[in-house]
Amino acid sequence: MELKAVSSSIDDVLRLRRKYVIPRFQREFSWDKDELIELFDDLIENIIVKDGQMLANDYFVGSLVLVGDDDDTTKIERFVVDGQQRLTTFTVAFAVLAQKFKDLNETTLSEITHLNVLGKDNDGVSYEKLVNENPKPFFQKRIQSKNIDFKIKPTTQEEKRLLYAYNFFDKQLSKESLLESIREHNCYKGELNYIDALKAFRDQILKCKVIYVTVKSFDDAYT
Repeated sequence: MELKAVSSSIDDVLRLRRKYVIPRFQREFSWDKDELIELFDDLIENIIVKDGQMLANDYFVGSLVLVGDDDDTTKIERFVVDGQQRLTTFTVAFAVLAQKFKDLNETTLSEITHLNVLGKDNDGVSYEKLVNENPKPFFQKRIQSKNIDFKIKPTTQEEKRLLYAYNFFDKQLSKESLLESIREHNCYKGELNYIDALKAFRDQILKCKVIYVTVKSFDDAYT
């Protein structure tokens, strides 16, 4: 079995010109309240306030196992065998962060943050960083789009969980809630800037570390 395993950050993973494809036989997005709270709390606990500045730190979140020849730069698709729950959750969080910046008229920050959701190829054409072999129009239009259609309603249990995740981060990343969470963890009573807090949370996700494993076949991936 031939494999490559390296330590990478989520920033490294998403900066690559890659489409991370969830195979049709993989289970649906299943994270709910408990998993979201645990991840959010872990991210907040790694943001340190020093001299009024909020600093992100390395935090290991597990493995990312992909099928595809990592030496092949012509094919941008890599199939996700392990790590899809975290990748999906981070995608939702980035979508919320981009919308928060947009609502604050921070257009540049919104666009830069949204590049973690929709990348651009060499011709400047947008593509979804995370895709599913089973069509997911709700995920695409309600979460991944730069111009979210907030009127779309979930119709399946998976779509309801995706919307719950979006609403969870939307609430936790509100000004009052986010600043309170960071202050409480750091026992900090001084002033904090909300935009800087959003940037710190975004950067904390990007600094999350994974073991980035690539293999050339599904059999090898499951082995």
